[in-house]
Amino acid sequence: MSKVRLRLLPAAAIGLALLLGLKAVGLGEEFSAMFGAGPARAEAPPKAEATDHPATPAPAHDAAPAAACPPAGEPTASEADVLESLAQRREQLDAREREIDMREKTLGAAEKRVEERIAELKTIQGNVEALFGKRDAQQEKQLSDLVKMYETMKPANAAAIFDTLDQAVLIDVIRRMKPAKASPVLAAMKPERARDVTVELARLEALPDQAAPAGSAAPAAPPGG
Repeated sequence: MSKVRLRLLPAAAIGLALLLGLKAVGLGEEFSAMFGAGPARAEAPPKAEATDHPATPAPAHDAAPAAACPPAGEPTASEADVLESLAQRREQLDAREREIDMREKTLGAAEKRVEERIAELKTIQGNVEALFGKRDAQQEKQLSDLVKMYETMKPANAAAIFDTLDQAVLIDVIRRMKPAKASPVLAAMKPERARDVTVELARLEALPDQAAPAGSAAPAAPPGG
């Protein structure tokens, strides 16, 4: 009885193994049907077609520099922008220089005209001064002649004329007369007129810039001392 059992054990083990194998195969088919692995492999294109005509794409790093780099001897885009900016700046500087030169020429011409005008005015001023100098000399000579004439006249006659003269002219004449000749004439004049002349002479002698010229007579004392 024990021998029969020993013989059945290997047969049972083999049968169990076959049963387990069948179950495993069945499970594998169920998993393949569930996830679609089988049909995907069937529909995949054969590898032979992919390898019959292999594509040889050009390297990316070779195409990019060919498009970016300009031909030898030509400036790049950034260099061209810099050169254009420098050219514009140069044109602006040239225009500014021309404007400055024009202004300098205009100022030079204006300065020349001003200098010519100043020289012309100086010439006119010199002529006017010379004319007034001649006139002053002529007037001075006339006054000197009048003074000599009044000094030779009698005091009463000279006083009668002095009473009718303009105050400014009378003062100019008396200031040029010698004191010894002017005093008798003042004494013979009207008292009010003699007083006015004496006050004016004293005022002029008190002013440094109105001092009488050298050799002229000092103010005479009022009549009746």
